[in-house]
Amino acid sequence: MYVSRCAPRSRCVLHEDSRWYRADPLSVQHILDLNVSGKLTAFSDTWPDYTWRLHGQFYPKEYPAEYEAMKKQNYNLEIDYFMSTVMYYDTRAVLPHPVPLRETTVALLYALAREFPHCNGDQAIMALLFCAIKPVWTPLPIRTSTTLLYDYLPRSGPAGDYVMLKMNSQQVPPERLCTDES
Repeated sequence: MYVSRCAPRSRCVLHEDSRWYRADPLSVQHILDLNVSGKLTAFSDTWPDYTWRLHGQFYPKEYPAEYEAMKKQNYNLEIDYFMSTVMYYDTRAVLPHPVPLRETTVALLYALAREFPHCNGDQAIMALLFCAIKPVWTPLPIRTSTTLLYDYLPRSGPAGDYVMLKMNSQQVPPERLCTDES
């Protein structure tokens, strides 16, 4: 995790979950240079074809009654959403202050997890909050003009071309590798 000051009374935090690959630890500066003021930026979970929607994280076919209850909340579940493997965010966007204790981010995430336990774990709950309820998410760019920032699966080319990669090409069968056009 990297933390830096990005604005008065706020910090920018780069969260990385476990088991990812990085060729050069210093290359993370390419991500830290992104402007995340007032937002959470993370890689879209729907890449590479962008056809999945947030509702799929809540298993509507397996839990139809629970899914119908969610729909009655008027949450827009027909939207793109992020994966929680790498998130770079402004603390003001995800931890707004001052707010009543019952409305803190942790309290909201906990309440949503209790209300909707039929989901794909913490990623679904965070996406529901930060994409549908309090939309502060923006997609992490795949690349800058010079550098590939992050991918879950490698595109064609060596894993060393990335700042961060969830699965390096040695872990991925050749048929699962993505092309540079993806």
